[in-house]
Amino acid sequence: MIDFDPVAQIDWREAAINLAPPGWVPTKKHRPRLPLTACLAGWLQAWADEDAARDDADRARGVPLRERGLLIYKRKRIATVKQAMRRIGHELELEGFTQKRFRSFMADQTRTLFRMVSREQRSLMLGHAVREGSETTEYYESGDPWALADVALATDCIMTLLGERTAQATFSAETLLNRDQLAAIGARLMPEKLEKSGKSGGRDRDRTCDPYHVKVVLFR
Repeated sequence: MIDFDPVAQIDWREAAINLAPPGWVPTKKHRPRLPLTACLAGWLQAWADEDAARDDADRARGVPLRERGLLIYKRKRIATVKQAMRRIGHELELEGFTQKRFRSFMADQTRTLFRMVSREQRSLMLGHAVREGSETTEYYESGDPWALADVALATDCIMTLLGERTAQATFSAETLLNRDQLAAIGARLMPEKLEKSGKSGGRDRDRTCDPYHVKVVLFR
């Protein structure tokens, strides 16, 4: 779930995603709060606007409103992501179309393209337990999602690079990444369109306090 109502038009750059839904009973699998990437932030806002427009149209026609949710299929909220992905893959005749494939792709690309993004950050972003150090420390740390700002930036960069090779836009709004910030995480490839480098860019900056304020322009 998102930490706030998308219809409220709150600044997405301050937001995080909470992977533990209300009433969720904790298990051995970690469900961390993750930073909201610029790519997903733009789409969430676009989908919220589309939902509001559809609701207005349905009310005008006297049609029952669709169920609300991020993943809707035939006007109904899906119950299981795995089954939905398999069903869509079957309809598109794509073998092995699963969410695990997407996770593997993003993890592999982050490791390959960004030398300075640590394995610990990649593990935490995937929701895996990190065995380095004392497990007791986790109970005392705040779990700030923006401690994963580097891997979030890497994710946005990968989506930008994919967007340069696809006919359909991968971002719902124009987004420019900062060259200095990408260099700081060891990017091997740079997108074609970038923000101008700042004199004070790089790892000397405080990258956990409102990092997207200096790295990304969501709406221009």
